[in-house]
Amino acid sequence: MTFTVLTLFPELLAPFVATSIIGRAVDRGLIDIETVDIRDYADDPHNTCDDSPYGGGAGMVLKAEPVSHAIESVLRRRSSRPRTVYLTAGGAPFDRHLARRWAAEGRELLLIAGRYEGVDQRVVDMFVDDEVSIGDYVLIGGEVAAMAVHGCSGCDAACDR
Repeated sequence: MTFTVLTLFPELLAPFVATSIIGRAVDRGLIDIETVDIRDYADDPHNTCDDSPYGGGAGMVLKAEPVSHAIESVLRRRSSRPRTVYLTAGGAPFDRHLARRWAAEGRELLLIAGRYEGVDQRVVDMFVDDEVSIGDYVLIGGEVAAMAVHGCSGCDAACDR
C-alpha cells in the first residue's frame, strides 16, 4: 500500500515513518510512504501557502494554488488515480472498518494534511474523494491524523501480506 502525504511540515512525519512497525513495513517494502512539501509548489519568493478564505470568512486557509499544484504533480507521476483524502476535523469518522476497507482496496492514499482553518474549498471540490476526521477534536495540523491513517491502514495492509 502506498501513502503520499501533502504537508507543510514533512519533517514531522519522518521519525514516525522510520520507527517501529511502520518503519519495518517500509523497510520490507510492504508499504511505501512519501511526503510532499506543499511549500515546494508555492509561486512566490517566500513560499507563501496560506491566505484568507477565497469566499471570505475568519482565519487563514491553505491556498488553492500550491495545494492543487502539489496534487497535480503527484497525479502526473501515477499510472492510476489515488484515493484523495482530506484530513479535517469536520470529516467523517476514521475507524477500523474504513482502515480495513482502504487496505483491502490496495489503492494508493493521497492524504492532504490540513492546517489553520483548513484548505481552500476549491481544492476539496476539484480533487477530494473523502473527508476524514480521526476524532471529535481539533488538531494543530493534519500530520497527526496522517500518522493515525498510516498506522491503522498501513498495519492492516502489511499484515495482510
